[in-house]
Amino acid sequence: MSTDNMVNYRLMINDTLAVLVLYNTELEHSESFISLSKNLENSGSKMDIVVYDNSPEAVYEKESGFENWNIHYIHDSSNPGVSKAYNEGFKIGKKLNKKWLLLLDQDTTFPEEALIKYFEAMDTFKNSVMFAPVLTVNNKIYSPSAYYLKRGFHLKSIKAGLSTIRNRTLLNSGMCISLAAFEKIGGFNEKVRLYFSDFNFIDRYRRHYTDFIVLDTICEHKMFTIENKNAESQSKRFMYFCEGARNSSDNSVDFCIYFSSAFLRAIKLSAKFKTFGFITVFFHNFIKNKGIKK
Repeated sequence: MSTDNMVNYRLMINDTLAVLVLYNTELEHSESFISLSKNLENSGSKMDIVVYDNSPEAVYEKESGFENWNIHYIHDSSNPGVSKAYNEGFKIGKKLNKKWLLLLDQDTTFPEEALIKYFEAMDTFKNSVMFAPVLTVNNKIYSPSAYYLKRGFHLKSIKAGLSTIRNRTLLNSGMCISLAAFEKIGGFNEKVRLYFSDFNFIDRYRRHYTDFIVLDTICEHKMFTIENKNAESQSKRFMYFCEGARNSSDNSVDFCIYFSSAFLRAIKLSAKFKTFGFITVFFHNFIKNKGIKK
């Protein structure tokens, strides 16, 4: 990278606030944090980061030293979900006069040149407000994905560069959006705490913008699955699924689509764990929409 480009790259880093959401994972064990730390070390750069810790007990000691980061740590044992965390990150970003938010979960591995790829894309597509890497899980593309009837579908391939947001959606992790655009679309819906938070966010982004930029970089992403998980653990996750589905329903058509999705998952989980408990969860958290007790 030329001297001028390195100066501009560091200006981009300085204009960006990363927002990392943790849950029961120590900061130094987060794949996202580890891999982006290597990016910063390689370029001798330093970045601001909000670490929003939703764990029951704090997993970060403020005196811990990470020389490539300015860490703004928030511990919230009430576990309000990722949407609240990203919105709080936006508020801090405004106070710090940042231009960009880099949204992260704890389990994404970024290649060592990833941050340079963000810079190169921002330099090429100066009028764009949303940038996203390709996220893969076991070599399948999970983001960006095709998007129909409120569901994401794997793409076999996708080209880097300008891409339409029509019939496309993104996962949260790695999404980099301008603070101006984040504010324009109203941020994240905090009633959608976990599941569907990204779909709901992109649905509202789509009302204001027609495209986004696919980065020329591939990140490995970890997904929570039903394999080797007990019924109690899955029941809690399914509560969030039902709550997110119900609170993402803006109209009767949405309601019918999300109803079908949640009900089918209830049947699948009931068959998997041989219990009707998931039907009860569906009834209380989607039909009655009582919300989840903290």
